[in-house]
Amino acid sequence: GGDGTDVTSSASMVRDPFTSSSSSTSSSSRDARPRSSSSSISSSSLDVASEITRICDGSAARERAARKASSASSSASVPTLGRAAATWVNAELKHVASAHGGVAKIVARDVAYGVFEALTRGERYRGFAPNAYVCTTVVSVVGAAKDVDGARDVIGWMERNSEENVEVAPTTYTYTSYIQALDKVGRWEDAFEVLERMRRRGVARSAHTYSALVRAGANGGKLGARAAIELIPSMKSDLIEPDLAIASALICAFGVLGSEENARAMLRAIESSGRGVDAKLYT
Repeated sequence: GGDGTDVTSSASMVRDPFTSSSSSTSSSSRDARPRSSSSSISSSSLDVASEITRICDGSAARERAARKASSASSSASVPTLGRAAATWVNAELKHVASAHGGVAKIVARDVAYGVFEALTRGERYRGFAPNAYVCTTVVSVVGAAKDVDGARDVIGWMERNSEENVEVAPTTYTYTSYIQALDKVGRWEDAFEVLERMRRRGVARSAHTYSALVRAGANGGKLGARAAIELIPSMKSDLIEPDLAIASALICAFGVLGSEENARAMLRAIESSGRGVDAKLYT
């Protein structure tokens, strides 16, 4: 892949991106993944466990206050945080991701996944499950740290509980964030499986979804680049017009395949579209 990951292209090795990446992984695969200890992140001046508790307690307190003020009660078997509490949680998770220097991605991953686990599996916060907005942020944060197992766990929980509460159903943004996470570890075949998953579940695809997919394919060598080019008819059927991000990714895919004429044709089409161009298109 683009980050140097060795990608196996044999069809027999393609893994289901929504199941464990190894048959030896236990059903509680999250416990097998390494997590940063307090000593390993001492330079961040942040205690992960305390931060998880702070965010969970804060979200629960805000949600209790909101429910009391509105006298509302949820009949859902998986009651979720409302908009105000969810917005606060997202802001806190993003703050963690931006405030801790070189270890930010690892710290943010540990905090984000810890908050997700506490809100979905802990008795202390029963009735305050994260909604799709929060879950998508968690997928994005853990994906940025290349923790695709964590991202998969979150989406799996969302899918399992979405029939009982639509507020936790994965969205276009959720799946697109997962595609980007898979791309970071060179698993372009699995990224394309996510597209099929979206179709089966009736989740809309966006230009952002396709740009992430094409980029993942272009990072997967000639086999992946060829698959990326083959997405063009699918884009048309989804009524997606290539934007600059998609065009840039397609140009990269054509380049991987050595199809310079097609790359130039794509560039000319963007230049003549009147939508403006980006310097990245020429690099």
